[in-house]
Amino acid sequence: MISFAIPNFNRTSNVIKLIEHHVNDSRIHDIVVCDDNSSPAVVRELQEFTSNIPKVKFIANETNLGPYSNKKR
Repeated sequence: MISFAIPNFNRTSNVIKLIEHHVNDSRIHDIVVCDDNSSPAVVRELQEFTSNIPKVKFIANETNLGPYSNKKR
């Protein structure tokens, strides 16, 4: 089993493409998108896109943690 993490800051289209490419890979057990306090529109769009995909967990940080801390979280 593999967990696939996608750190994000205001990159809706890239995140959606990554999810679409990897969601049907049987080796990947779960995909975690960790958003680093993107704009409300980006967060809303990603929440809506991921809400019906059981393999994907979306986490939205309330503050911007920066690239290192966001990946670590």
